[in-house]
Amino acid sequence: MTPDRLKADPILQELEDIEANVRHARAYLRKEAVAVYLRMERAVRNPKNAHLIPRMKRMREVYQRLFGRPMPTKGEVRRR
Repeated sequence: MTPDRLKADPILQELEDIEANVRHARAYLRKEAVAVYLRMERAVRNPKNAHLIPRMKRMREVYQRLFGRPMPTKGEVRRR
């Protein structure tokens, strides 16, 4: 969509704004999901938290499905 056409059509401009907000929200949720996963990864080192392991597996599966790539490791997150 050309910028001139967007200016001419307020509905298309609104659509672009909504799409930008969705992209922003998706990026935020991805970041938060990784942070929660990494905290869980630390927590399961304690045998008392072994019940979290199935949830972590499910989180990895859902992340892969939603974002098309594996859950990043702690090292990958630090490099960003």
